[in-house]
Amino acid sequence: MKNIGKTLLITLVIAMLAGIVYTPSIEGKGIPQLSTASEQPTISTYTEALNQCNVSCAEHGFDFGIARWNWNNGQEQYVLAVQRPTYSTSVSGSQSSADWTSVADAAGVITHEGDHSEFDFAGGPSGTVTQTGETGIRSVVLCGNYNQVPEFTPIAGLIAVSGSVLAFFVIRRK
Repeated sequence: MKNIGKTLLITLVIAMLAGIVYTPSIEGKGIPQLSTASEQPTISTYTEALNQCNVSCAEHGFDFGIARWNWNNGQEQYVLAVQRPTYSTSVSGSQSSADWTSVADAAGVITHEGDHSEFDFAGGPSGTVTQTGETGIRSVVLCGNYNQVPEFTPIAGLIAVSGSVLAFFVIRRK
């Protein structure tokens, strides 16, 4: 019986480590999500777009860019230009007002209007940005900071809780 308990404990520790490794990092690397299915992602276009997003955020005191959404006049909607794969974002609305969401939370939001950018919008899980100048919003950039606490995926959280409960009972038996 002791061998089964040890084996089970070792298995759970390995599963917990796998869950932690599986949990996406806040930095995010991987395949970009592009605005249309017909676009083929390339390393250079993704890197360029992510670098532009990072620069916009760094200019306003943030550590990195999460996503950039650009207004498309032909489609009369915002289209995703680049997004870190560890985040899920959306932007909808008009050039005068746009609603946004971000999972995990954004630290702040920047809008670009004409030739200037404005940072007057707090971050969080969602919000609304509004036009501040004479020209409409041409892009919405969501920004992040490294000191934000990353969220566990449900799988990693379940593994961690299960492992803790099982470890408690195995240690209690001794």
